[in-house]
Amino acid sequence: MGFFTTSRRIKFLGILLIILTISFNTYALNVTYYISSTGNDANNGTSTATPWASITRANTQILGPGDKLLFNSVGPWHNGKIILDINDSPGTPANPIIIASYGTNPRTTIYGGGGGGLLSVIGGVRVQNLEFYGARMYGSANDGVGIEFSKTGTVAYSPYIFIDNVKMEGFGKQGISLVTNNYDANTAKGYSDITIQNCTVNNCGNTGINVWAYSFPANQTYSDGLTVHSNVLINNCRVSNNAGTSTITGYSTGNGILVSSATTVMVNNCIADKNGLNNGHLGAGIAGIWYFNVKDGIIQNCEAFGNYASKETDGNGFGIDGGCANCIIQYCYSHDNEGGGFGLFQYAEAINPHINNTIRYNISQNDGRKNGIGAICMWGAGDTRKLENCDIYNNTVYLNANNLVPITISAFGTAANGTNTLLPSGVR
Repeated sequence: MGFFTTSRRIKFLGILLIILTISFNTYALNVTYYISSTGNDANNGTSTATPWASITRANTQILGPGDKLLFNSVGPWHNGKIILDINDSPGTPANPIIIASYGTNPRTTIYGGGGGGLLSVIGGVRVQNLEFYGARMYGSANDGVGIEFSKTGTVAYSPYIFIDNVKMEGFGKQGISLVTNNYDANTAKGYSDITIQNCTVNNCGNTGINVWAYSFPANQTYSDGLTVHSNVLINNCRVSNNAGTSTITGYSTGNGILVSSATTVMVNNCIADKNGLNNGHLGAGIAGIWYFNVKDGIIQNCEAFGNYASKETDGNGFGIDGGCANCIIQYCYSHDNEGGGFGLFQYAEAINPHINNTIRYNISQNDGRKNGIGAICMWGAGDTRKLENCDIYNNTVYLNANNLVPITISAFGTAANGTNTLLPSGVR
């Protein structure tokens, strides 16, 4: 009693071996797959001697934590869009899925044509040492995103997105986009532990780099604990000549770096220049680097210049916009923007209060030269949509004699405290 007979023991061991074999095949980790123009899609793809030939073949492989897709940097461009879909298993911060390059050149080139470069609906992904190009770089149509992480909101964050040493150009929408879509108040979590560093974005449409949410809940406030994204770092990136789309008139296009719906955010040592030229929205413009609906955010050590205003407003270097709390712009240099250098704004649709935000230790040089916008500008949309407990101090404004409008404060803007160069009376 309690013991297997010999025949039963043999049968049990056979079943156990089958189960272990299935488990190993299903959950094997840390497999590296290679893609090269000299390869063959009939290969196993697991060595440089037996690579696959196409992105199409790579997209059919089910990936999991620790797996790598490596593209040969030597030879012709790789054509197509890399896709990580719901069949792939999310990586982890310690063991992410890696999309990168191999070979003697520093980066591999992916050509997305009229579409996107990379789309992932899962987290736990590292993307590095790649270049993505869309047809817009040649003056042709493109309706894609260079790198897009897109998910439906969940009750928990999807941790770890790491994008490093990536260049992209010529996409009709965003260069880099992390977006949470179509969630409700109970499932509002997006991505956490996001790093975008050492990246260059040129000649894209809507925005160079964008962390955001779609269908933002009308009733969301920070006290609900439903901030969509968490722990965002954008470091040492440059976004240039993202002109916008003149045929889009319902919202502004051509922003440089825009972060919204997030908590604990830092943009550091970045440059945003010559963005927004073709923005088609008359009543709202763009900014080089700005936040809205961000809690606990810092923009520092950055430069913004040559950004364009719409026909009526904006075109600022830097901004802390509607629904922001505890945000700081510091040690930044803004110059030669058509809009203001630095701004605090609370728009009419904002649900969250604009409170405890600060602009300090910055330099503005020859900003605010269109639409009567000041080098430092502030406004609120009304008595219930105003700036609260905000500080502006120790900033310096340099202006030549053209169209001098050093600082503007709207009728509903709350006066700020501090000491600045060229402040009007009534603002300390």
